[in-house]
Amino acid sequence: MLAHIRATKTLVCAAEARPGFAHEDANNELHGLAVELCQAVAVAVLGPNGTVEVTTPDSAKEFSELAHQPPDLVFFSGGTFDEHHLTQSFIPGPTVFIDPVTVMVPEASKIMQPADLAGATICTMIGSTGQRAMEASLGVATPPIVRLTFREEVEMLDAYNVGRCDAMADDASTLAGYRLTTGINRMQSRLLAPPLALTPVLAATPAGDGAWASLAGWVLHDIISGAVPKSAWRSEADLATPALRPNWRAEVGAKLGTYADMRVRTMGDGSRLRLPVWPNAPWPEGLLLPATIE
Repeated sequence: MLAHIRATKTLVCAAEARPGFAHEDANNELHGLAVELCQAVAVAVLGPNGTVEVTTPDSAKEFSELAHQPPDLVFFSGGTFDEHHLTQSFIPGPTVFIDPVTVMVPEASKIMQPADLAGATICTMIGSTGQRAMEASLGVATPPIVRLTFREEVEMLDAYNVGRCDAMADDASTLAGYRLTTGINRMQSRLLAPPLALTPVLAATPAGDGAWASLAGWVLHDIISGAVPKSAWRSEADLATPALRPNWRAEVGAKLGTYADMRVRTMGDGSRLRLPVWPNAPWPEGLLLPATIE
């Protein structure tokens, strides 16, 4: 696979469509953390002038095609691999992003945490992670919650913005995207903590090429763990391999910055989404890569 990538001078990636992670702008161009991580791996193996192609499959047919014509690198949640029967087609790598499943309420709401939602009317998309997490966490609340489910996002968002529901449950990235559409009432909203659940998103490579899986995994591990607090002694040795460019770390840093820079730029305070750092910081500040600390 590495030979093919270098021959085409292009790294092909696929990612789940999530606001701030992989989303289209008004010109149908993809942006987000997954796009920048794809670019970072491309720099490590191709150099700063290497190109990337990133897609966001959204139909059963498109996901099915991935098993037969897999991209070089994908960024999916475990649920996506399972739902679309891709677990035997890819080798899992490091967790690159954790999307909290939480609840959004109007800024003026008296609800301050999920425990306050007993008796509230909550909007969700049918079959979403938000609905499943809501049922697991709040399904037996007293007084019981009122469920208002939808098949169309625009209908749910309209219902929320006109006050038909007290809250919406979904992934934090999705809710942060919804928060930008304030409706006719100019609704301002906030996300609740603690989350109802967590959705890890993994990097993975096609099964059948362990060498490429190892290389891509180590590059992403190194990029993300670069923000781990430094101590006087660390057991990790510098990653050196002839398959990577000699100065790949410096080249990635010059083009994209650190993992923290990418996250802030795509979904943190440097973006319109303004999602907090937690849980996407290395341990102990966050939940990424807890096993890298000796």
